[in-house]
Amino acid sequence: MKKHLYRITLLTIAAAVLSACPSKRIKNLPEVDTTTVKGPDRPTGTPDPAGTTVSGGGATYTVVSHQELPHWSTQHFVKSLQSFRLGCEKLKNRAGWQDVCAQAMQTPLHHFQAKHFFERYFTPWQVSNNGNPAGTITGYYEPVLLGDDKATGKARFPIYGIPNDFVSVPLSANLRGSKATVRIRQTGANSGVIDNSGTHTADLSQFPITARSTALKGRFEGSRFVPYYTRNQINGGALNGKAPILGYAEDPVELFLCTSKVQVV
Repeated sequence: MKKHLYRITLLTIAAAVLSACPSKRIKNLPEVDTTTVKGPDRPTGTPDPAGTTVSGGGATYTVVSHQELPHWSTQHFVKSLQSFRLGCEKLKNRAGWQDVCAQAMQTPLHHFQAKHFFERYFTPWQVSNNGNPAGTITGYYEPVLLGDDKATGKARFPIYGIPNDFVSVPLSANLRGSKATVRIRQTGANSGVIDNSGTHTADLSQFPITARSTALKGRFEGSRFVPYYTRNQINGGALNGKAPILGYAEDPVELFLCTSKVQVV
């Protein structure tokens, strides 16, 4: 990898930076580029030629041309450049990013100039599973929920903390496909273990166990350990008086997406 060459993968540049599958095509593009860059071009480094391959972590990375990116010529390059400039507020203070961020700031907000900027300062890499283009990729982000620490006319949807009757019980891999009934022993306010000396029984066939499950999520009900309330039950008030309310969100859909994918902090 060459110094000062800023690389992003095919999937990243297509999906995250430039939205490679736009719902609308850009219309009425100017046929002639009459804009000029404000200031001298910054150094770009020496890009690896198309076809360069690097392997690691079970994946293969191959340099491809920008024209191989889906819908490359009709991307919203100006919007992408504007977003990149916002990112440069922090990136510009990191080693290796000063030149490309400076170039971004002096590049006119014009379709062709913005397109040229990305083509000159970034190299697309195609990621494959050792030659197989099919696969999945995991991304992380920090969501922001609009809301308040108290209920208001706009912030009406409670964000719950851990309920006082919620219990997590570690599940061993050999029990993931089991439909047996096991005994549960409580070990703490919100914890328990599978133990033959336990005072509660749990019917594993009643729990939503998958091949990746590592714990049973439930609550004690009489002498049984049962699955915890469903989302519909929670929305219907099952947690009333049982869980602290951390705040109130304005948008129930954003709250759902946040709590179903990430931990609210």
